[in-house]
Amino acid sequence: MTSIKYLRISHDKTVLVLVNGHSEKRRVDLSELSHWFNQENKFLDLMTGEILHLDLTAGLWLNGWDTLILLQNP
Repeated sequence: MTSIKYLRISHDKTVLVLVNGHSEKRRVDLSELSHWFNQENKFLDLMTGEILHLDLTAGLWLNGWDTLILLQNP
């Protein structure tokens, strides 16, 4: 199984992911991202250390979040 350690979201909706120790850039949409999220949609903001609660219906790129780290793998 692929181990995705973090997601870096850019404004053009590309995602830089660290996959099994190397980076890959992928273009995704919210429905494709959703299977990477844990059940409670909790993420740790790497810049502030704050735990974020993500609403998938709200639009990920409108909230100013940049780098997110998964608290658990799917």
